[in-house]
Amino acid sequence: SLTYHQASDGLQALQMVKSGCKNGYDGYKMIVLDYQMPGMTGPEVCCCLRECGVCGEGGVVVVGYTAFVASEELEYFMDCGAEVILGKPVRFGEFEAVVGRVVCVVR
Repeated sequence: SLTYHQASDGLQALQMVKSGCKNGYDGYKMIVLDYQMPGMTGPEVCCCLRECGVCGEGGVVVVGYTAFVASEELEYFMDCGAEVILGKPVRFGEFEAVVGRVVCVVR
């Protein structure tokens, strides 16, 4: 079974992941971030997570989603550490496929 946590803004998302890592909670396998969130944008959160070693090679998989379709914004999100970018509206089948890939890798 999968468990999820929801943050109300980017800063809270960052704090949840960081505090979970400090407390030995390694249950975050995937983080889903919207490009535009209150407090911090998805790319800003992603950069912070990458800097502290949470995401990236062998770390938590960051999935971004956005209504921006310009290649600059998508590239920026990827440069910040997002491994997958989904466009809005997010289609359930696409999201399910991403979750399936992450779950398969984790097992």
